[in-house]
Amino acid sequence: MTDTPIDISIELTPNPRSRKFITSQKLRRGDAIVYRKKTGPFEGGPLVTHILELDHVDEILLRGNVVTISQDGTGSWYLLETVISAIIEKYLREHDPDYTPPPVTSEIDSEAACPAVVPSPQLDIIGEILDETVTPYIDAHGGALKLISFDTESHLLTVFYQGACSTCPSSFGMTLSAIQNILRDQFDPLLQVTIANPAPNM
Repeated sequence: MTDTPIDISIELTPNPRSRKFITSQKLRRGDAIVYRKKTGPFEGGPLVTHILELDHVDEILLRGNVVTISQDGTGSWYLLETVISAIIEKYLREHDPDYTPPPVTSEIDSEAACPAVVPSPQLDIIGEILDETVTPYIDAHGGALKLISFDTESHLLTVFYQGACSTCPSSFGMTLSAIQNILRDQFDPLLQVTIANPAPNM
């Protein structure tokens, strides 16, 4: 454990329900990970537990040095930002950035749960294209995009939004159109994109 001061900065996202908290220490190594209030912290440690316990907080996304907090739209960001920053400062040093919770088995959060990924060579190629084009934009706005499957017969790509993108109307409009247009140009001119998330109620 170190006594090095922890720096925390807060950034807005295009989604008014979400904020990015950027820290000077690592929160997550590897792929982004999401915790939801309905399914709980899964022993993710006191940092995750205490943030999820806050009123109005619905979801936490951890990626690199960023934690994106999404709320139900009725909470005061002025108050939440203060409390969340204090929790991060208090518990970040003991947080394990390598911890991965077990898969969700409960049906309690079935609508919001991410579908199982169906691996394929086509999905790998699509991922490489999006990593060079759309993914940096999504990351910068506190979200994440998970590729679920690609059907070669119907040319249908299924994706799942996480973090700020999961409740942002632009993700279901402009961002979706951008993804589809890029992939039609660089991969398959007949490609269609569908979103596994339920549509946001804003």
